[in-house]
Amino acid sequence: MKNMIAITSILTALTGAASANDTMDEMIGASVTYTYADGTKVVAQYNADGTYTTDSLGGGQWTIDGDELCITTQSGDTGCTMLESGRAAGDSWEATDAFGNPVTIAIN
Repeated sequence: MKNMIAITSILTALTGAASANDTMDEMIGASVTYTYADGTKVVAQYNADGTYTTDSLGGGQWTIDGDELCITTQSGDTGCTMLESGRAAGDSWEATDAFGNPVTIAIN
């Protein structure tokens, strides 16, 4: 029984970030486009294992802390952004990225 509890705890730790926010659940495995005021677009892919990649900025690690999506880039920069619940594939919304920049986020 203890082994089963330990295995369940490990699996929860590995996948728990995905279940902490329903919008993040939608973002995992989808293409997520960040469009900045100057027209720059960055496309991100979030993975269930807590990693992410982008088409132009590298990648790193992500976690959910309450209603915030927090990232740590490959270069060690960290930041968080509010992640509204209830967003799904096909939605886009105005937000502030993890480093305070205005952005439109779209789940494709």
